[in-house]
Amino acid sequence: HEPIELALNLVRNEYRDRIDIHKQYEELPSVPCHSGKISQVFMNLLTNACQAILGQGDIWIRTLRRNGHAVIEVKDNGVGISTRHLNRIFEPFFTTKGVGLGTGLGLSISYGIIQQHKGTIEVESEVNGGTCFTIQLPLGDGP
Repeated sequence: HEPIELALNLVRNEYRDRIDIHKQYEELPSVPCHSGKISQVFMNLLTNACQAILGQGDIWIRTLRRNGHAVIEVKDNGVGISTRHLNRIFEPFFTTKGVGLGTGLGLSISYGIIQQHKGTIEVESEVNGGTCFTIQLPLGDGP
């Protein structure tokens, strides 16, 4: 949970006084990982979630243990991502943000970091219905 908490502290100005963070942490064993890189993944996901919420909103972070993996969900009630863009969001330089508002690298880098850790990252989204990213990291040997 430490990389999540670090990311929350780093992006605090993005959500303070505007977005409620709801945490549901299940007790997990220590996950072998490069903590700084995993924090970067959560920072990217949380920054995107904050930017997808126009005005007041909510972000839910949930962790649990499933089938030898730590599962981390980051869900928001923001504007969502259209179906036609979902299959491209992990491509380098692809962004749905306006010109000058995003580089299109955050999710691509995050995808690579999760792969280096022998994990998976998936996304579900609905326009005007929010987005949920699910990361699974093995609890066994690290990268």
